[in-house]
Amino acid sequence: MIKQCRFYFIGILLLIACTSSLASQNLEFDITGLTDDPLKNALKHLQILVKTAGTLTPTLINQLYQAGPQEVQESIKPFGFFKSTITHKQLTHEGNNWVAHYTINPSEPLRITNINIKIAGPGNQNLKINKTLVHLPIAPGQIFNVPDYNKTKNKLLDSAERQGYIKAKISNDKILIDLSAYTCIIDLTLDTGTRYYFGPTFFNPNPLSDKFLQRYVSYQQGEPFSSQKLLNLQTALSDSGYFESVGVEPQIEQTKIYQVPIKVTVTPNKRRRYQFGLGYGTITGPRITTGILWRWVNSSGDKINVNVNWSKVNQNVSAQYIIPAHNPATDQYALNAAIYDLNPQHGHALVRKIGVSYISQIERWQRNLSLSYVWETFKIDSDTGTQEARMVLPNLTYTWLSTDKFFNLKHGARVTFALEGAYKNLASTVSFIQGQAQFKTVQSFWQNNRIVLRGNLGYTIIDDSNKLPLSERFYTGGPMSIRGYNEQGIGPGRYITVGSVEYQRRVIGNWYGAVFYDVGNAFNDFTDYTSNLKRGTGVGIVWLSPIGDVSLYVAKALNKKGQPISVDISLGPEL
Repeated sequence: MIKQCRFYFIGILLLIACTSSLASQNLEFDITGLTDDPLKNALKHLQILVKTAGTLTPTLINQLYQAGPQEVQESIKPFGFFKSTITHKQLTHEGNNWVAHYTINPSEPLRITNINIKIAGPGNQNLKINKTLVHLPIAPGQIFNVPDYNKTKNKLLDSAERQGYIKAKISNDKILIDLSAYTCIIDLTLDTGTRYYFGPTFFNPNPLSDKFLQRYVSYQQGEPFSSQKLLNLQTALSDSGYFESVGVEPQIEQTKIYQVPIKVTVTPNKRRRYQFGLGYGTITGPRITTGILWRWVNSSGDKINVNVNWSKVNQNVSAQYIIPAHNPATDQYALNAAIYDLNPQHGHALVRKIGVSYISQIERWQRNLSLSYVWETFKIDSDTGTQEARMVLPNLTYTWLSTDKFFNLKHGARVTFALEGAYKNLASTVSFIQGQAQFKTVQSFWQNNRIVLRGNLGYTIIDDSNKLPLSERFYTGGPMSIRGYNEQGIGPGRYITVGSVEYQRRVIGNWYGAVFYDVGNAFNDFTDYTSNLKRGTGVGIVWLSPIGDVSLYVAKALNKKGQPISVDISLGPEL
């Protein structure tokens, strides 16, 4: 009895071992002679063949290996290879891992001999649709390629839809291939169908007036229908800040006299948005930034934005009353008021400022044209008396911003150009012209690496720099400029140059280690410019948190003997 049980037990073990061996068989493919999309498609077809075959056994693997050449040859025909041959094949294995090797000669690809594309229907004379025929993905003499052929059809349909022919279709779709003559003729007919037009646009009930929201609509009722303009409307409403979500739907089924009503469904955002940022440095001390934005204060979409910034060297309160212009998606007016208490290492100033500005979006650039009245009392150091300046200050600023996302960005850049000045005979106590250019970019590469570059150049034209108000002089130093120095501890000056390079390497998750080098100065003349440049370097840790970058830097000022190592912590968006 015991002996019989032993045989049963041994048999069960053998069965388990065999089952385990069969279940763990693996088949991979190695193809020589193909590259790029043909290779990817061939491997994709072979992998599908394996997945649909069931549990792999040595016998089944051999069958799949034998079927492989035909599968490869069929998979590359959409890319123009109709005369391919398999010149070598081999099946190898090590244990349960099998590899099917194929060497293929794709031979001469099939080229397009002729293309006949016709536009039929009411839109056959439309200039923009006909213009599409000049720039298609396919052309006579090119290698026949099914993906490009499909792109051609989609481009034709898209061009018709953009012109209001929303029911356009490809009525004739033929590819005539003669393998004996090795020719390829393509016949396509785009039937535009009837042209449709925009009907009325309706908004669901929300806190903003319909009259105001209609100003976001860039098309007119009766204008040819365009899906791109609907996408533009959705983007403009989403970017306005008023809404949490925006849906734009053409009501095709309710079309009357070929006019399509547009239904816009919006979900309002929270009326107020609070902002908060903080930082701390062993040299700069604590820094706090708070703000509140009323996204709308009335049904006309007016906004109020109030910000408070506090640090050892700069305390300010600013407020803006923002009024949407005729095109609220791109233009707005603002009434501005601010008071600053500036305490850099050299000097002190109390600044009061009121003004108006016109802000407009020109493609990727934001333009800010402002006119301010500034009243400032200031002193440069304890050896000089208090001075007073009054200025009527026009300012023109252009800003270009490009980011893949607001937080945890991988690629982004901000560039700013500003020009301002005052004239003594126009209600000002001083005459000067000042220009400034700033940039910052963040670029990721090789998955786990980021580079952060920063620069600042400024130049002031003035007869007597002693009369230049403190708020118009350049300072640098601190965590946002040259690290290792006091915040705004370098300067003041008529000119400024700052450059910074920082390399970040992912350690784990969204945590990065960083090394950096900052250099620059704020100065009044270019004598011994290079020898007077201030330099700072150090290391840091950066966490890309869901609410912005949290960074800790340890910096050393290289030009200042006895300068202690500084530590700075900050929180906020990268750009």
